[in-house]
Amino acid sequence: MNPLSPLRAFENPTAARRCIAVLALVTLAAPTVAAAQTVLDPADERHRGDADGRPGDADEGSLSEAEVIRLARDRAPASVVAGATEALADARARTAGLHPNPSLSWEREAIPTGPGEVEDVVAASIPIDLIRPRAARSLAGSEGEWMRAEASLARTGAVLDAVLAYYDAVLAQARVEVLAQAVADLDEAARVLARREAAGSASGYESTRLAIAGELGRSHLAEARGALTRAQARLAGLLGLAPASVRVAPGLALMPAGAEAALAHSGGAARAAIRHAQASQRLAAEAQERARWSWLPAIELGGGVKRAGGDYGYVVGVSVNLPIFDRGQALRAEAEARVALSSARADALARTIDADLEVALVSFRAARQELERFDARTAGQVEALLAAAKSGYREGERSIVELLDAQRAQTEVVERRLSLLRTAKRAEARLRAAAGELQ
Repeated sequence: MNPLSPLRAFENPTAARRCIAVLALVTLAAPTVAAAQTVLDPADERHRGDADGRPGDADEGSLSEAEVIRLARDRAPASVVAGATEALADARARTAGLHPNPSLSWEREAIPTGPGEVEDVVAASIPIDLIRPRAARSLAGSEGEWMRAEASLARTGAVLDAVLAYYDAVLAQARVEVLAQAVADLDEAARVLARREAAGSASGYESTRLAIAGELGRSHLAEARGALTRAQARLAGLLGLAPASVRVAPGLALMPAGAEAALAHSGGAARAAIRHAQASQRLAAEAQERARWSWLPAIELGGGVKRAGGDYGYVVGVSVNLPIFDRGQALRAEAEARVALSSARADALARTIDADLEVALVSFRAARQELERFDARTAGQVEALLAAAKSGYREGERSIVELLDAQRAQTEVVERRLSLLRTAKRAEARLRAAAGELQ
């Protein structure tokens, strides 16, 4: 039913003015009430997702959180760079520590003042160094694993940024929808009030107050549309989409109670970055062990065919690189430093992830606890305040200003609730990222 339709049934001017004032309150309160219903009620089954607390299927043609995560893993700028970094690490691992190439030589020896004999020698030589290439491969593998760890961290950060941008877009879209409806209701109220003024049954004060409320509503709507455009542009940029094509599914849901503890207690064990850091440590230790024998000299074996006049023979030889100046100390020093560096990196990464988990867990629980407490303590009181203001106005004991003051109190309550919800969702996303769900 149109909420304005009862106005047409009033013939008594006093009753009409009272009803118009109550209508102003209802239309002004509509944005906050609609926002509370549209964005999230953790206990509302209509907005619940799967059993793990993730949003359910999105509306057709709109982006769900799962779709945002999938696109961000492939298309986000940091994810693209992460993929190229992993390709570089693979290339270095494949090409590091190659054995030196064999060589082929030809020599001709002639003595013009002698009997005129010419000697030709065709020979091949093969360098043999089994120690240094193996150590070099382990060093390159250690650095490559850390490059993969950094790439994984960058990809996780890109997905987290996309998820946070998605939350902003959902909230911005919900705000636009409720403010647009509020402005439409205020415009309809203004038209009805104009007819009442023409009939002499409405005061100029009520008309002016309603006009101001309408202008405020349109200003807030314009601001909300700008915020939505910015949120869509940011999300589109992260996902490689056209801003005009970005639509997000309405509704956000907090993870079920207790699920956050399981994520925090995981210690980030599922993080690919942790596994790569540990692999970097292992390969560094392997390089250090192999470099211990780098003082052993390299050997070069050679052999070939020799022709002198019409006779043929052979040549063989062996050469040894004398370890006088270079005794492999550079390789050993690098391997030792790599062990220390990889250990420090792995320890720093583990500590950072643990800290991220703890901070996100504390933030999430604090926001959720305060949200629940705030709802329990304010929801009934705000309703009672509004009911008392409405009743008093109907009886002529309260003014429209008191009604609007009650509405502002409700608006502040809803905005505070949405602020706590936003904090909880952002902390939840960071907790999931630290635990390895967004990599």
